[in-house]
Amino acid sequence: MKSWKKRALALTMAAFVVLSGCTFPFGKGNDGDGAPVDNVDVSDAYFGLAWYRSGTTLNPVMDGTEVNSMLREALYEGLFEIKSDFTLENELCEDYTSDGTTFSFTIKKGIKFWSGAELTASDVAESLKTVLENESSPYHNRLTEVSSIEEVTKRMVRITLASPNVNFPKLLDIPIYRAGTTDEGEFAEGTGPYKPVQNGAAWTLEANENWHGGFLGTIRHITLVKMTRADAADTSFRTGDVSIMRSARIAPDDQNIAFTGEVDTVPVSSAMLHYIGLNYNNSQFANAKVRQALSMAISRQGLCATQLQDYAAPAVLPINPQPADTGVSYSLSADLMTAAQLLREAAQEGASSAGSSDSNTDSSDNSDESSDSTDNSGDSGDNSDSSDNSDEDGYYDEDGDFIYYTSGRAGDTDYKVDFLTVRTSKNRTDSTVSDGKAVLLDNENTDSGDSTDSADNSGSTDTAVTDTIVTDAATVQLSFRLLVNSDNAFKVAAAKQVAASWNSLNGVNVTVDEEPYDTYVSMLQSGSFDAYYGEVQLTPDFDLRPLLSPQGGLNYGSYSSEDMSNAITAYRSGENTEGLYTTFLNEMPLIPLAFERQQVVLRSGLINHFNPAPYNAFAGQENWVKP
Repeated sequence: MKSWKKRALALTMAAFVVLSGCTFPFGKGNDGDGAPVDNVDVSDAYFGLAWYRSGTTLNPVMDGTEVNSMLREALYEGLFEIKSDFTLENELCEDYTSDGTTFSFTIKKGIKFWSGAELTASDVAESLKTVLENESSPYHNRLTEVSSIEEVTKRMVRITLASPNVNFPKLLDIPIYRAGTTDEGEFAEGTGPYKPVQNGAAWTLEANENWHGGFLGTIRHITLVKMTRADAADTSFRTGDVSIMRSARIAPDDQNIAFTGEVDTVPVSSAMLHYIGLNYNNSQFANAKVRQALSMAISRQGLCATQLQDYAAPAVLPINPQPADTGVSYSLSADLMTAAQLLREAAQEGASSAGSSDSNTDSSDNSDESSDSTDNSGDSGDNSDSSDNSDEDGYYDEDGDFIYYTSGRAGDTDYKVDFLTVRTSKNRTDSTVSDGKAVLLDNENTDSGDSTDSADNSGSTDTAVTDTIVTDAATVQLSFRLLVNSDNAFKVAAAKQVAASWNSLNGVNVTVDEEPYDTYVSMLQSGSFDAYYGEVQLTPDFDLRPLLSPQGGLNYGSYSSEDMSNAITAYRSGENTEGLYTTFLNEMPLIPLAFERQQVVLRSGLINHFNPAPYNAFAGQENWVKP
């Protein structure tokens, strides 16, 4: 807790716990008058942190080296911090007002830099303007919608956007430094829990006695380990010189690091989306029901548990975490029955569209043929009515839900779903099939001799084919290639599993095209693909415009939809949040798979209560205790 009032309450509770004979984990108390007292059991264990020294003053908003990311997090703070569920926690900002386009941020009173100088609005304004004016800043894409930044009062900064974005504060975990300190010394001055201290040629991080958060946790002394290369931290971690580092778990083969020995690996939520992108110049993806069916056929939970090694959270919507209590229905499990139904409906719509086109052409050519066309249309209508209530092989659908039973009753043990024939014993449930646990067989390659014809009229259960789905009638025919970066074994395996799910559907034939990274990128940029396995680092406000707007830099498939553009605009303005979710599920412009979990690797036995945030490994460090 960072306010003194909350900390005093916590300390009062601590005293109560101690008197009751229990142990309070954080070791903090008071002096009897309510004033906080530092009773933390400070660790004397070695704690090393990597530092890549570029030769110039470290400016936290301009330094983009990954190896220095944790150093920046220890020394600097933003207006807000992003928590693990991507909600906001006020850091340097006391509060703010907004109409969605203009934001007025009030800075907390009494916050001091390492030197004791007080934080003002001018410091915040300079830090953010530096980001806005420099495309090389790693935070520049956070502020591309900003029109102006101005200091209103000593403690207020006003930021105006070019278009509304109610989630804009989620972009403001950008580190703030003291104005005028970026050209002197090794580090621009910050407000974080630690401050840099020079001891001869060596540098350490020590507790910042001016820190507004109060007392630090058990780690009060950190040794900075100088790196000669920006990519050398992993080697220093292996030797024990560096005690903590980030490492991507689902990484390209030459960057994937398998840690052994006594280390703690902590997963951290992220905005890194894994998804399937589609090329809209390929007419096979024109019907939204085809795209929905492809999404429905994927078991995202299974994909995350296997190929992505539980270092990803399954996602149907491109928002992390998946929205709850919104009234929008979606499933993270495979639903083959619904996928089958959608493909059948797409086929029927395609046939109807083609028939209508043919009819119009015939009508314009010959009035007699028009009469014939009308007759044929009537015949077609009769067939359509027949298919709604029965199938020629003895299955019946009395309620039009595309589930066909031998006698029209749901109690039958032999039934057909859309173009799938499913045989299952009465003691099994439909969810066994819809969860993707059934064995999928091609009706042309069934060694047992079972086929859709063999049991269509029997009405009996064949235990030999329990939990078996056998493909049957005609449906949409899809044949395409799924492009994936061959340099990443995790993604290749995931792409193959996705393709296998799709190939289980009748009429779908997908092959995986594995290409080296440079070739993969070139094919994306030139549009030389059908579908691709993609990965994108979204901003914390989950702005989808780069992926889905017609001019989006990541819209490789040339997707364009006025409905989707309007839904994104309404979402960003705060007018209709659920509308974006509903429109996305209806359109399925791309197919989300999962949000990757990053990993923070820490030497075992250093600290307990280590709980890093998505963008801050030192989040909650005041609660760190000795093991």
